[in-house]
Amino acid sequence: MKSAFLLVVCLLFVVSARVQAQDNWFDMENCEICQALSENPDVMEHLKFDIKTIDNGMVMVMAIPEEHKAMLDEAHAKMKEAAENIDADSQLCGFCKSYSALMESGAKIEELDTVVGQITLVTSDDASVVAKIHEHAKRSQVEHEKMMKKMSGGR
Repeated sequence: MKSAFLLVVCLLFVVSARVQAQDNWFDMENCEICQALSENPDVMEHLKFDIKTIDNGMVMVMAIPEEHKAMLDEAHAKMKEAAENIDADSQLCGFCKSYSALMESGAKIEELDTVVGQITLVTSDDASVVAKIHEHAKRSQVEHEKMMKKMSGGR
């Protein structure tokens, strides 16, 4: 009886750990795609990120001072390479899993390189896909705010 109880406790612990790990929306250390952003501390220190909903989807902006733009461009190249090599066993954060699901749902992705960084438009003409895009954007806004508070020492 004790061993059955211990087995249940262990299983609950494993399931809880998996759920908690899957709940990491932004995980710069463990996500195989996002790791490229955290490899160079100057990128994360100077990077400005914003995400907004628009009528047919969302717009994401990653901006960085001109003197650090080459580092952001390098990180983007590594992220694209990592994204091309993901498979079912790849470890991804919630953001990247959700973004991938948007792509699979038929969302249109347009990436625009600018002098200050990158602007990404994620759009659709399908109302159900637009709803998913908006959900992704809103969750990203909330999680980004939490991450920024945590990074600045706030709780």
